[in-house]
Amino acid sequence: MSLRNWMVCVAASVMPWMVQAEDRVFDDPQRADGLAVYLDFQPAAMAADWAGFHRPTDRDTVIHSGQSDLDRHIVVVVIDEKTGRRVEDASIEVIMTRTAPPGKSYSRRLERMTVGANTSYGTVVTINPASRYEIDVVVKRPDIKHESRVRFDTQATR
Repeated sequence: MSLRNWMVCVAASVMPWMVQAEDRVFDDPQRADGLAVYLDFQPAAMAADWAGFHRPTDRDTVIHSGQSDLDRHIVVVVIDEKTGRRVEDASIEVIMTRTAPPGKSYSRRLERMTVGANTSYGTVVTINPASRYEIDVVVKRPDIKHESRVRFDTQATR
């Protein structure tokens, strides 16, 4: 195979991933109770085969619904603003409310994910990427009596 043909094949195989990577939405952090909460959406295909990153089970326990055009991997990172470190001991829930009618709400518990020394929380959600959502992130920590709650108004894009 010539170098030119090899490069065309490589570019063709990488193109779908590059298009999906553009789907990512990073919001500015929302803050509450000394925590900075970051929210990110990724196409669910980017999270496929992530066995070993979801803790404490060491296997991918995220529910994959099979609607790849509507599935997004939602990722939340929580930073303790006092220490500047990622929060590793939280229980995270997201409550997603579609702002357009019918305006249904549903909640999902996020699993802890660890890559090296970095901890984040995530799961796969099925959403309409053309709709806007209010997303409440509820953070519960074992050493804190009350939960912390922040809200994002976001669109997961196509």
